[in-house]
Amino acid sequence: MQPLAKALAEHDDLEKKIIAAKQDYPRYQELTAKSQQLEAALTKVNEEAATKLAAVATDTRLEQVYDGYQAYRDYQNSADKSAVVLPPADWQTYTTLTTTQQQLTDQLAQSKTDLAGLRAHNEPLVCNGFISITSKPSMTLPSD
Repeated sequence: MQPLAKALAEHDDLEKKIIAAKQDYPRYQELTAKSQQLEAALTKVNEEAATKLAAVATDTRLEQVYDGYQAYRDYQNSADKSAVVLPPADWQTYTTLTTTQQQLTDQLAQSKTDLAGLRAHNEPLVCNGFISITSKPSMTLPSD
């Protein structure tokens, strides 16, 4: 085959491919648009799924604490609110803390009393703007 005939045959093949491509181009555009729509729908579904998963997580957490909440509501609505039932470990902690608090309160009261006594025996003397601490005699000498 001669080079010119070969080039003409090749040209005919290329024209046929161009015509076929032009015929397929609307289908390509249609598929591209459909792909974009499906991607948008998928994004929307993923966002809805994330929202629903968050709601499920919240519901699960609420379900886990519901029994405690219901016990609290029952306690709030009960007529006898003076009876509080604590587990033994919590009761022991409460007792220890209450005892410690009372001991510290007693120590504070004793320290205040001791401080007041010390202040009564050691009153500062102010003279010409200077403070002089003097001790009052704690006992008096017997008189003859």
